[in-house]
Amino acid sequence: MSRALHWCLKIGDRVKSIQFYRDILGMTVLRHEEFDEGCKATCNGPYQNAWSKTMIGYGPESGNFILELTYNYPIPSYGIGNDLRKIVIESTTALEGVKKEFNLSGDEVDVKDPDGYPLIIRKGNNSLTQVSISVSNLSQSIDYWSGLLGLKVYSQSSNEATLGYADDQCKLNLVHVGAPIDHATGWGRLAFGVPSPRLLE
Repeated sequence: MSRALHWCLKIGDRVKSIQFYRDILGMTVLRHEEFDEGCKATCNGPYQNAWSKTMIGYGPESGNFILELTYNYPIPSYGIGNDLRKIVIESTTALEGVKKEFNLSGDEVDVKDPDGYPLIIRKGNNSLTQVSISVSNLSQSIDYWSGLLGLKVYSQSSNEATLGYADDQCKLNLVHVGAPIDHATGWGRLAFGVPSPRLLE
């Protein structure tokens, strides 16, 4: 079955980021890997130095959409562009954690993680429910995600569309911004799993 797997965030302080996602948002470190050189598939971006990735989330990778925290030695920070609009987290644990940490109130809060990536946190049962990204051409983007990768269009308007593989999976939200997309140096990456025969189409 096809499904969304994870979103990659490039981080400048691995300890600080893990503490934020684990201790404040209540996620669990699922695995950690170290690499001596850059990834040929550019998993860590256009970098050829040593790097690491830490997979973190609310449940096993086999059935949950999670985050990949990518750390490139020894890069301390990244420029944040306009590509990632928000990651939506539905977790009462995370909501209470950020309200306490940042002295916030309400059933939905907007916060930024230690590297400046935007998060929306709502009450819920511990899941990442949406990744929202900017696009410069909505119709072409919908054709790509639904036509090539087979995502279902759940909703669509003149400037926005939400797609996904299943009702209970993390959704991809596309927002037309009418301007070039700036990935800066912290550009993210969305990973999907699809059945092998589809890869050969």
